[in-house]
Amino acid sequence: MTLRSSSVGIGILVALLEVVGHCQMPVSASPCDLVKNPEQYSQKVVTVKANVSIGFENFTLHTLGCEENGRPIWLTYGGDEPTPTMSTVNDLSGPSGSVLKVNGQPVILRRDPALELFKRRLAAERLGGVTGQGCSGDCHLYNVTATLTGVFFAAPANQIGGYGHLGCCHLLAIEQVADVDARRTEVPAGGRFVCSTESREVGAAEAQALEEKRKQCHEFGNCRNIALVEVAEVAGFWGDSIDKVDQGNLELFGDLVWISPDLLKSYSLEVHFQDAVHNSGPMTGMTVSRMMCKAVSPPLPMTTQIGCRNLWSQFPTSKSEAKTIQNRVRLGDDPWRIGPLQDASRKALEDAAQRWGVSLVPGIQSTGCGKPTVFEDEEYSWCNWEDPEGMQSLSIQVTKLGSLRSGKSWESVPWVLTRGHGLVCAAEE
Repeated sequence: MTLRSSSVGIGILVALLEVVGHCQMPVSASPCDLVKNPEQYSQKVVTVKANVSIGFENFTLHTLGCEENGRPIWLTYGGDEPTPTMSTVNDLSGPSGSVLKVNGQPVILRRDPALELFKRRLAAERLGGVTGQGCSGDCHLYNVTATLTGVFFAAPANQIGGYGHLGCCHLLAIEQVADVDARRTEVPAGGRFVCSTESREVGAAEAQALEEKRKQCHEFGNCRNIALVEVAEVAGFWGDSIDKVDQGNLELFGDLVWISPDLLKSYSLEVHFQDAVHNSGPMTGMTVSRMMCKAVSPPLPMTTQIGCRNLWSQFPTSKSEAKTIQNRVRLGDDPWRIGPLQDASRKALEDAAQRWGVSLVPGIQSTGCGKPTVFEDEEYSWCNWEDPEGMQSLSIQVTKLGSLRSGKSWESVPWVLTRGHGLVCAAEE
């Protein structure tokens, strides 16, 4: 687990840390070196060039092909830079001016253009699938490789526990980023699409023949390769030939689903069993489907550089500000604050965007608000907003403060913006 120190005398502390940090020359290592011999590098400053994997509950070095049973390497930034992904580390925000501490050891972070480029490219992703129903699998706009220098901490040998999500991993606490190489993927940035689906029913004998090899596989890589062959066979039902079947997004758990690298084509296999409730018993058949999508509003050209920003903020309301808001409402101003939740959500979203310095896209749409919840003398709700073209995804919390309530009713208490988070992407000049 990582801890961040408070910002007392931060200028002096950082200066001292920089001097101390330079006393230890970085040791060059590969990702596999760190996985196979973690104790050799533990507590040392290392420099490693690697591809970075990022996603929900994942911020790691790409170590596929290293020792099979080795732990992954979780990444975190030094200084006060927050971790850019949701996980049990719960480090999505860092107090300004704080310094990361790992096992009592401070880790600073060099801020320069390479770091900012690294962050923007890692964050760049299509925020909704081409169908508008979410983005399944990997929707990142770039494959990012960089040279990372930082302090390596080995997880305890032969023990449960480590660093990162659920104690999964060894840890590399980043001090400096260099040589950022971001290669554009085929995922479209922006644009709207329409999709059509065709389905076919497959009898029990043919379904069993398709599934036979996958039912008997054990190792993940082998199961994946068998599943890709199965997808290619299903594509043949429509006379299709898949050129990049091994590069698509594959979902192996539950129904088998394959999505092309550009998200415009997918195949799914839904197996039917005699006991449909528990998906058990003899296999009775299979439904295979093909979805094809085309753009009705074109995405940005593949040559356009895309940058994204992770946003995570608290918007505290002081007592004087709360009273001012309450007085304005009593005078008939800002009627949205005591109106429907959806209206309050839109105004609060505009307020948050202004504070973040973000221009909302004209087509951003509400995907709904949660049922208001009362907790610790506050009533609050989270409301979500999405851009149909997948360039902005924002959530804001609006709250009725108990300090402004008189009596038992919440109806006359004004809504105020209290928190917000999300991701915004845009073309870079």
